[in-house]
Amino acid sequence: MDDNPEECPVCMTLFNEEEAEERPRNLPCGHTFCTSCINIVKKNDRISCPSCRTKHKVPPAGGFPISYTLEAVIRRRRDTGRRQSAVAQVTQCREKCLSRKMCALLREQEGRVQTTITACQEVQAQFNQYHTSLEGLQTQHQCLQDRLQAILDVVRNAREVLRQEKSHMEYRKHRVQQEENQLHGLLDPLSRVTTLEEACKMIIVTNQTTSQVEQGVEEWNKAFPSYDTVAATRKVWDASKMAVEAINGIMASLQPNGNESTTDEPACPITDRLNSLLTTTVTAEDVFSLEQSARYLLLGGLVVAVIQGQEDTCHARLSLKNNQLYLHSMQQLPVPLGAATLQMTEIVPCNPPCKVFLDIAWPGTAPQRVIIYLSPDTPRGRQFLSLCTGQCGVSYANTKLLGVRNKGLQGEWIWGGDYSHDTGEGGAALLRNLDWGAYRRSSRVGDVWGEYGGDLSRGAQFGINTSSWVHGQMFYGAFGEVVSGLAVLREAAQQDDVRRVTVVDCGVVLECWGQDPAPPEPQQ
Repeated sequence: MDDNPEECPVCMTLFNEEEAEERPRNLPCGHTFCTSCINIVKKNDRISCPSCRTKHKVPPAGGFPISYTLEAVIRRRRDTGRRQSAVAQVTQCREKCLSRKMCALLREQEGRVQTTITACQEVQAQFNQYHTSLEGLQTQHQCLQDRLQAILDVVRNAREVLRQEKSHMEYRKHRVQQEENQLHGLLDPLSRVTTLEEACKMIIVTNQTTSQVEQGVEEWNKAFPSYDTVAATRKVWDASKMAVEAINGIMASLQPNGNESTTDEPACPITDRLNSLLTTTVTAEDVFSLEQSARYLLLGGLVVAVIQGQEDTCHARLSLKNNQLYLHSMQQLPVPLGAATLQMTEIVPCNPPCKVFLDIAWPGTAPQRVIIYLSPDTPRGRQFLSLCTGQCGVSYANTKLLGVRNKGLQGEWIWGGDYSHDTGEGGAALLRNLDWGAYRRSSRVGDVWGEYGGDLSRGAQFGINTSSWVHGQMFYGAFGEVVSGLAVLREAAQQDDVRRVTVVDCGVVLECWGQDPAPPEPQQ
């Protein structure tokens, strides 16, 4: 049926976009037939696919969508055929009218032109790659400019706070001067009192004035200096000064013949000082509450999680996307200089329920994210969480999908998880007694499951349903469910070679303090 894609597999009529009854139309199951055949098998607003017998409901508009892509492919094939036929005719005419030597020279010129076209295409590809690199660098510089502008905004706000505090201080100073002058004015009348009546009046006036001034002095002493203003602006000054020193040090290192510093300041790398500042000011609470300083570090990739005792050998990066925190799998690399470090136990849940993610890609596509909710009280869920973080030394990162079952049919599912061999023969279980847990039967689309009672030498492998099972068919051992990215998995399952699909990264979706992820709604 698939020998000639240009003809309908039922009536063998060539598809023709100029005739309404001969145009190709796609059924939801993916098979294509001409309009006439679809109208023939249509009964009571339903249709049974002639190829796979899947029943479909006829759309409200009365017709299934036209396969414009197939029409374009057919049009191109026919144009290519006509072009080849025309070239063959020209070649025959040329051989009749010209000598063999002249025909050979013409063919040589055609080959030279084709070679030059290929060279131009290669240069254009290099230009495209260079253009992409320039755009990436431009974006990075724009992010850097935004971060520097944020520092300038903080400094500007600090200056405004100091200006307001200075204005308040000058007003209070003027008031104190006025009160002092008023008290000086009482000394002369007090020295000239000669009668009892004058003495009583001066004592009353003096008591009222001195009491008012004493109260004001007490209030001014409490308000001066403003600790919050001085402490906050001092922190801004210290952080900004260190940022400027770091920039000056980097710019000096970029100079081809930069002069060495002649100051008596003790040798201390700028990155060490910056690292000391960052690691002492950012906590797990700051990261989860997305404080402004923590947000800048997250956007710059300068927040990492480490395991106690392994700080110098590996770390897990934290990222921020659409105000959502993600922890990526552990990397066997030292912690970057200047990065704020947190303990893994401070941010990663010990056991499900939680959400994890898999970033998958295949040749010609960018990585796309799949988020999975892990159910509580299942050893396989705990194992899956550990393999997403890489806390045990291995992870699902850089593994490949292993295969697809029931491809294009009901009950389609994909499987992967061989972190050791990538062949389907490895991926040993990290935990014992994997089958002892609160599992449920797997029949819904999006279910993530492990083989119940399977071989422990492959106990870390998992399956994901990309379509619902037919009635009476299901697995026991579901421990999770896809929350988002099901369309990505379905597209991956339709690849010609699913083993080219790679899990390029994985990790955990970090929830806010005190919040547990809610179970997802069943997907259709």
